[in-house]
Amino acid sequence: MNLAVQPGEELLPAFSAIQQRLNFRISAATLHRWKLAGVRGHRFPVVKIGGRLMTSIEAVDRWVAAIQPDATPNSTTSPKMAKRNKSTDKKLAELGV
Repeated sequence: MNLAVQPGEELLPAFSAIQQRLNFRISAATLHRWKLAGVRGHRFPVVKIGGRLMTSIEAVDRWVAAIQPDATPNSTTSPKMAKRNKSTDKKLAELGV
């Protein structure tokens, strides 16, 4: 999946695009981390124009879709989370729930 900003898409300052699409504000450090390190292996798509980070609403939508966790029952669970789930299931069974 190509997350990059595509030619022809209307460019907005990255902070404005995120705020419009996700309905919350992020800090400059968060945007910097998202564009360099990414989230779940996907870097936030930006282009630098005149020293400003720009993106498009469409690119934000593609990025958000890419970082959503897989909701299929066959998705892999981290060992820590699997242990926590097992512990929770055991406690619930003890309580009769």
